[in-house]
Amino acid sequence: MTSGNLVPLFFPELLETPKIDAGATALSPWDTLVAWLPLPPCVVLVLASKPEPVAEGLRPKGYLPVPRGATPATSSGGREGPPTAAVLVVDHVDLEATRALLEEAWTTLPDSGSLVAICARTAAPGQVRDEVRLLLDECKFQFVEHREVTLAFGSGGGSENTSKAQDILVSLYRTRRDRFAIRGYRAGDEAAVLPMFAVSFGTPRSEEHWRWKYRGDPYGSLRITEVFDENGRLAAHYAGYPVRFVWPLQASGEITALQIGDTMTSKAVRATGFGQNSVLARTVDDFYERHCIGQTSFNYGFNTGHIRKLGERYLGYRYISPVTVWKRSLRLRRRLALRALVARAMGYRAGLVVTVSPEWDDLFSRVAPKYGLLVQRDARYLGWRYLACPDRVHTVVAVRRRGALVGWGVSAVRGQTVYLGDTLFDPATTAWALPMLLRALNHLFARADTVQGWFPAHPDWWLTH
Repeated sequence: MTSGNLVPLFFPELLETPKIDAGATALSPWDTLVAWLPLPPCVVLVLASKPEPVAEGLRPKGYLPVPRGATPATSSGGREGPPTAAVLVVDHVDLEATRALLEEAWTTLPDSGSLVAICARTAAPGQVRDEVRLLLDECKFQFVEHREVTLAFGSGGGSENTSKAQDILVSLYRTRRDRFAIRGYRAGDEAAVLPMFAVSFGTPRSEEHWRWKYRGDPYGSLRITEVFDENGRLAAHYAGYPVRFVWPLQASGEITALQIGDTMTSKAVRATGFGQNSVLARTVDDFYERHCIGQTSFNYGFNTGHIRKLGERYLGYRYISPVTVWKRSLRLRRRLALRALVARAMGYRAGLVVTVSPEWDDLFSRVAPKYGLLVQRDARYLGWRYLACPDRVHTVVAVRRRGALVGWGVSAVRGQTVYLGDTLFDPATTAWALPMLLRALNHLFARADTVQGWFPAHPDWWLTH
């Protein structure tokens, strides 16, 4: 496996002065690398396909560099023994080879032993997923510090990369050996995820539901980051499922976002680390790098309580306008009952939905411009999100006028309350279509007395009915 924008990094390039603004100064990549190592004398494991130039650079600094598999001799300061630090120079583009080097480093180094990794990539425009960082997460190395510098090439300098006519971006990672592997989903992980879900949320989740949500999404699958400890036990889980939005300000008219859910950590690790170094924060950082950079426009969700505060302080969450609780009685008052009767005389009808057809696409295309930014609630979305949900808890009601679809609502009942979870209506018909929807819910859920839902204040015309 290779990374598309990685380029081999060679020792002479580490000595180059970064490309910076006039009058400024900056450390070379080599100076930063050495500054991040423990103070000499100490034994340093050198991981590179060409380790000798790196070793020659370390010896004058008082370090005892050793290549892979070597038995360390006595250092210049009289110290001997196994390596306590490592340097990884990615002088190739084979990520599986890099993984093997990192796994060897983790096996060789003591607990909390330091590793400094350095790689180079083409300085391409736009955001590109950092594959080396993800490998460090997967191989149980925790980030301490990250730095990037740009080196100018193509005009001499004696480097093996001088034939490249573009700048390269050098990334340095200061890490330490850790006990947690942070990685993407692998086949069979749900066997550990589902029990954690039951403990975290107090309700079971079936494997069928998991497959529907994370494998069956028509817009993308398996956007999941998980954390496992050194014994292979699941420690944290963070996931999202892709949702298509329409947005008039986007040139294509469509964007993809991730709806975040199923955020959970094992009780055993909730006190491990603090703030940005907590297990959950590190999980979220990996998720953004693995599933979001260059792939999605934004993430969104509905947070309350502790995760709301944690997200705002440490996870980069930004909260927009509050969600309003919309609540109505299902005991049809005289005014509402009269509206329903008039609506029926005007040709409005409401009925249960078991399948969707292209007319649902037509409704969405017709009314979407009146909403602005909006989830693409077309036939494909409704068919997956509600009708295909294996829990069978959703009731979909369509409202029509003289046979033409003018709106719909999705609800579920708990006790005496009907929760209206999703709707889409033509605003020109809401005054009459909404009473018909409520009348249908009154008949479908005869024991319920209230309907409520979470709705934003925009568009404001919805809350007036």
